[in-house]
Amino acid sequence: MNKRTYSSVTNVQCTCGVLGELSKEPENPIKFDAALNEFHIEYLTPQGKKVAIVIYHCTFCGGTLPESRRDKLSKTIPESERQRLSQLIEGVNSIDDAFRAFGVPDFDDIISTEGVVVNSEENNGDLSRENERSLTYQRLSEYADVHINSSPDGVARILVVPKKIDAEKS
Repeated sequence: MNKRTYSSVTNVQCTCGVLGELSKEPENPIKFDAALNEFHIEYLTPQGKKVAIVIYHCTFCGGTLPESRRDKLSKTIPESERQRLSQLIEGVNSIDDAFRAFGVPDFDDIISTEGVVVNSEENNGDLSRENERSLTYQRLSEYADVHINSSPDGVARILVVPKKIDAEKS
């Protein structure tokens, strides 16, 4: 078994089971995600968004926790595809640039300041200054989806996210 992170000082596996027991208590912030085979600390941000931090070592005995399945649930993007996508998105700095370069997205959402996703068709494409717009292009790559998010300042942030592996096909 490899060390869990670059700063791990052990590869001795946890056998005490403390985190497993704690994760069974509904009010405890320690949760176990069976699909990912990971323990997390979950909490709410001041905006009310639920977030999670992965735990790599037992908080009681210090042993490493089970190996994550996260990398087995997403496709690996080959280096040649990373380079192709990097060239493809070069020069895309706004939502308008994305429409010109890639056409109509597979998903076009407006995210309100409350974090609620509102389909732009239902909102007649209206994007108020307080909201963000999120475009998702799934057809640009067989390995990754391209997400283009524009904040109220108009600056586009581009994420290339590995596609999930369809469990039924694997």
